[in-house]
Amino acid sequence: MCIIAIKSAGVPIDWDILDNCELSNPDGAGYAYVRDGEVVISKGYFTNEEMRAVIEPELGNGTGVEIMFHFRIATHGKVAPSTCHPFPLTHDREEILKLQTTTPVAVAHNGVIPFMPKDKMLSDTMQYILLYLAPLGDRLHDESVRNLIEHSADSKLAIMTADELYLIGQFIEDAGWTFSNNSYADDYFTVTKRSGFSQPLGPVTGTSTTRIDDEWSYDNWDSYKDYLEFCDSCQMQYDPATVDTSAILKDTDWFLCQECLEQTNKQEVS
Repeated sequence: MCIIAIKSAGVPIDWDILDNCELSNPDGAGYAYVRDGEVVISKGYFTNEEMRAVIEPELGNGTGVEIMFHFRIATHGKVAPSTCHPFPLTHDREEILKLQTTTPVAVAHNGVIPFMPKDKMLSDTMQYILLYLAPLGDRLHDESVRNLIEHSADSKLAIMTADELYLIGQFIEDAGWTFSNNSYADDYFTVTKRSGFSQPLGPVTGTSTTRIDDEWSYDNWDSYKDYLEFCDSCQMQYDPATVDTSAILKDTDWFLCQECLEQTNKQEVS
């Protein structure tokens, strides 16, 4: 599911919050901020210790600047530094793979964009930017265009420019931070599949954050049926026991609620 975490200017970086984000979304991280009229992107970090060692010499405690962080769960594309967010808004395949760059516009994404072409190097987000967002150019400043993106992508996006930060989808505001979902909270945990894909589950009782490592197979679904999952399409919580697992998309890493599963199967048949 991933998480976008945006720290407002005037608020210091809270590494406890970012540690929770990393724990729940462990497949790579990055950040972006505005400097001298351009957006600086730095990404490809797989621990907060790595990221902190870069960001503190650069920005100190970060109080003076708004920072857009992203922590990834890999649903499409490989787990690699290059597939971490944020990404520059670009048509250039090589540019979107860079770990350190400056750009007029940076994009971070929370969700899954279905039906992107399969690619060994590029995730669904990267392809969506290259094929659909980059051609829009300055039209991203148009609210009606952003509303259309929200409707068509059915995802959450943060688009950072030198002058504006546009949020697409519903976000949570909490003490000077803005989040795309609640996996920054202490009462959240992750089940990690052997493949490296991590599926976030719903809030649980208690205040500590715990990671449960287990080998996943569709045959042991019953062991998870008491939990709530998040649908990778509509991002709503659902009870796995309500899903017809015999029809689930076994050749993907998607977790879908019954409604989205049925819609997807209909589209594949048609």
